[in-house]
Amino acid sequence: MANLIPGVSGGTMAVITGIYEELISSISDLMRFKVSKKKLFFLIIVSLGMVVSIFSLSSLMDYLLKNHEFLTYSFFFGLIIGAIPNITRKMKRVKVISFLLGLFLVLIPGFPIWKHAQSNPGFPTIILSGYLGIGAMILPGFSGSLLLLILGTYDNLISAISEMDVKFLAIFSLGMILGLLSFVKIIEYAMKKYPMGTKSFILGLIVGSLYMVNPFKFGGDNFKLDDKTFLSCVVFILLGVMLIISLEKLANSLRKSN
Repeated sequence: MANLIPGVSGGTMAVITGIYEELISSISDLMRFKVSKKKLFFLIIVSLGMVVSIFSLSSLMDYLLKNHEFLTYSFFFGLIIGAIPNITRKMKRVKVISFLLGLFLVLIPGFPIWKHAQSNPGFPTIILSGYLGIGAMILPGFSGSLLLLILGTYDNLISAISEMDVKFLAIFSLGMILGLLSFVKIIEYAMKKYPMGTKSFILGLIVGSLYMVNPFKFGGDNFKLDDKTFLSCVVFILLGVMLIISLEKLANSLRKSN
């Protein structure tokens, strides 16, 4: 379920449930074709759980995005705000240049990826989303769905799952497979070789994504900001922040108990 919600890290949820190290080890063994039957069974169970949750909840997300877009993005906005302190606490320092590079990559007006992805994403954008999304999903503290929001393909993926768009899902899945085969290794290398630079770049992407999911961009042509609407926005933003804080506290308490 976490992989559907921007700002909620699938990797973090794996840490919370105590399966993260085994998950990474199993994926690594699978990529080397040295996976044991036990680890293969473990990966199958985890994958089935992900598939069931994604397909069972995608219709709800599709409904919310189509009928309550303003409030849904207000909630997403809160999720991202809540996730930022969690990420910065794990960083010894922020590399300014790397941070700004990530920030400007999101904010540059007319950047080709964002321009095409927001309307009708083509093959390169969809496959890139799957490729990068799978990498973000396995990193604790980073959200694959949030990265899809940055790329502009989150709504498209939710609709594709809900409507069983086989073409879109096939291309996206191809990107995920390529990501597992290569990008996961790249992330591991970058995080080990340039940990602060890599995390600073990702932090810049996440901060920049606040502009991408600004709820007031999704109000529609007849949108009016009255007191009731503003209050609703604030409430849903706070709900998003509170969810992230609660998950982080749960993760910390479980880590201490172990």
